[in-house]
Amino acid sequence: MEIDKMKTVLRRTLNYNALTFENDAEHSYIVAVMSMALKEYANSDVDMNRVIPMLLVHDMVEVYAGDTFAYDTKGYTTKSAREAKAADKLFSMLPEDIGSQFRDLFEEFDTMTTAEARFANAVDRIQPILLNAYGSGGAWHMNQVTQEQVYQRIAMVKDVNEELYFAAQELIDTYFGGNNEL
Repeated sequence: MEIDKMKTVLRRTLNYNALTFENDAEHSYIVAVMSMALKEYANSDVDMNRVIPMLLVHDMVEVYAGDTFAYDTKGYTTKSAREAKAADKLFSMLPEDIGSQFRDLFEEFDTMTTAEARFANAVDRIQPILLNAYGSGGAWHMNQVTQEQVYQRIAMVKDVNEELYFAAQELIDTYFGGNNEL
């Protein structure tokens, strides 16, 4: 039931309809499915049996830590500490072997030390770009996010796959270039 609380953690990205905010459960599901569709764009041979579970658990700790908006520099100063404390609480509720497995996936995602974690992070960073670009700028507009901030956020995608990066760049440039109707 703790994991079900992900449905109540609202992100600051609007859904495609631009009427409601995406929640963590929706986001985790969508990025897991996206990773399956985008697997061919991974530069290395990634193990999808690690990527998909990683994407499904990467935001679970936000049940206790809350979501930190991608462009909230002040929030990022405490994000790691809040999420570590939340991870201790949440993953200790599970049987030890499962809690340890989930914690390992969560930490691997955060540290981006493996090809799987880098690919998972790339997909995680592209998904809000799609929602913003096709949803009239949603969170970008409401939070006065600049084109430069979005580029900084997705810089690591270029190292995972240049094609994905350039596709995201095209969406960003189209939105910020004044043609806000994709």
